[in-house]
Amino acid sequence: MAAIFIKIFSGAQPKEIVQAQPTILKDSGLIFHLSPNRQRGVKSLVERMKILATLRLEK
Repeated sequence: MAAIFIKIFSGAQPKEIVQAQPTILKDSGLIFHLSPNRQRGVKSLVERMKILATLRLEK
């Protein structure tokens, strides 16, 4: 899962990452095949990437 979001956000500016609303897992239907625990993990991963991008903006 991390690789998917790394690919999506690769080359993006921090502002773009913060504003992004990635829906690829939902659009592809993949999210519906993940356990609730995995879904929370994916959400946490995206939130963490956004936090790191926000910190980068503040520099």
